[in-house]
Amino acid sequence: MENIELKSGDILHCYRNTLLSRIICKFTKSKYSHSALVIENWGELFVAGSQYNGTKLRKLKDWKKKFNYTYEVSRPDEFTTEMKKKAVKKCGKTPYDFIGLIVYQPIFILTGIWLGNKRKNKKRMMCSVYVGYVFSMPKWWTDSPKAIQEYTQKSHKFTNIK
Repeated sequence: MENIELKSGDILHCYRNTLLSRIICKFTKSKYSHSALVIENWGELFVAGSQYNGTKLRKLKDWKKKFNYTYEVSRPDEFTTEMKKKAVKKCGKTPYDFIGLIVYQPIFILTGIWLGNKRKNKKRMMCSVYVGYVFSMPKWWTDSPKAIQEYTQKSHKFTNIK
């Protein structure tokens, strides 16, 4: 959990005790409501993730203070320079995908059918879609925090740290 020494490329599977977090967890049948990514820049750790105000890069200590998440970590065997560039390129200019959150994701969870547009998902992102995109996970445009966590548990490319 929070005592783990984080490294660039770590995926954070997050939860906090808020109404929205509890709703997301209940609806997705998951213990996680948010996904984020740790990135080292300029010798300092940052958290990259999509929140209500878009995809942003925040200093790790500021992110912890602002959001106060409880989290578990999945560490990739490899986090390449290309992946880091892909992650950072979305920060500061990619708005949050509210339509995906309130329309496409619920329909997908209930029916297994994705009605959204993969191309448009690169322009607006939810937290888990962002993480799935950076790691080129299969069907990243449909990912929920639960899907990210399940993928990292099943994939031989990640070590899950509790």
